[in-house]
Amino acid sequence: MLRFNNFYGQCLSLCILLTLVACSDRLSDSQTEKVHTVAFDLESSDVGDGKSDGLTDRFDSEWLMSDLFFLNTGELTSSQLQSFFENTPYGIRSWLADFKVNGTPISTIIIRQAHKKGINPILLLTRMQVEQSLVSRTEEPAKRITDAALGCGCYDGERCAARFKGIENQLSCAGDTLRGLLDHSRRGTGQWVAGKSRQTLDPLWIRPTNHATAAMYAYTPWVLKGRGGNWLAWNVTRKFTRFMKENGLIQAFDQNDLVASAELSEDLSEDWSTEALSKCLYNSERAFVGDACGCQRDCDFYVGRQKGFCHPAGFCSLPCEGGCPDILEKAQTFCIEDPQAQEEKGICVAKSAEQNGHCADLPQTVDDLRERYIGSSSARPGSAEVCAPY
Repeated sequence: MLRFNNFYGQCLSLCILLTLVACSDRLSDSQTEKVHTVAFDLESSDVGDGKSDGLTDRFDSEWLMSDLFFLNTGELTSSQLQSFFENTPYGIRSWLADFKVNGTPISTIIIRQAHKKGINPILLLTRMQVEQSLVSRTEEPAKRITDAALGCGCYDGERCAARFKGIENQLSCAGDTLRGLLDHSRRGTGQWVAGKSRQTLDPLWIRPTNHATAAMYAYTPWVLKGRGGNWLAWNVTRKFTRFMKENGLIQAFDQNDLVASAELSEDLSEDWSTEALSKCLYNSERAFVGDACGCQRDCDFYVGRQKGFCHPAGFCSLPCEGGCPDILEKAQTFCIEDPQAQEEKGICVAKSAEQNGHCADLPQTVDDLRERYIGSSSARPGSAEVCAPY
């Protein structure tokens, strides 16, 4: 009987999550993403400014943000969010600066929900703008709009389920949904999973390279570059984050917040200590094999079920036998035996190329000719000039 109850409980939890994402995991190609009309949001922020904040400088449909950014519950305080509402990037004072729910400022409610659910409050803020343009409004909108503030629990073109209506319920719903979708990717149980290709409703084939990106597509399965979908979510998030940085509103990564957020997903294998995070480079572009790294968080990507890791020689790698993956605009890769490992194993390294200054950009490597590590694979012998660790 106990086994049945456990199984029933797991099924019930899954049903609840599926209900929450009813509006976002759309299954019919006949449904369309609604048109966003705020001109500022549609102006591309595809400009590199050297600010490494867990978001790419340029839109990458397969790497929207780092897992670290997604999980950083301590990115903003209530007072900082209140200041943002009083002086927005739209050049106006948002109606949200004065809005309260049962006497509690909405800025406080947003931060509380972010901490409770274990996600970055900027994700909730962005979703409010993307779904209903709530941040850029100067006057309180109609109740039907705030009832669907984050589009959670609402099918396109239909009303929201009663239990999800209202801005506080919407924040709770969106927080549960976003965090649940990330955890389902991490466990490999979601429809959108890091490292696995799936078709959006555009339709385009996308392979999310991390859990955060998988969660974003599970919530909104559209790319719609230049006009909506996850391009719009990324663009608005980047604009908000940049504005907050310029106005001194962004918090540093906080160890206690990150540890608490990580524990919500039982992801205790990661090192979230201040010492570990202080070594991170926080590169503002998609990480891949051969990119420089200072900590594990810098190698925030998956290929299939394999997770990238930061090699002691200061570059991102993957375990391998016989072959390694390549992606556009990155140096080609090659599988070699790891000279620093105590036991025989293969690692993916970058080939010597212009993208890495022929290994000069990776100071703990040497430009050298190495043999392919075959291991138990059926790959043919070969060799290549690579950036090999000392």
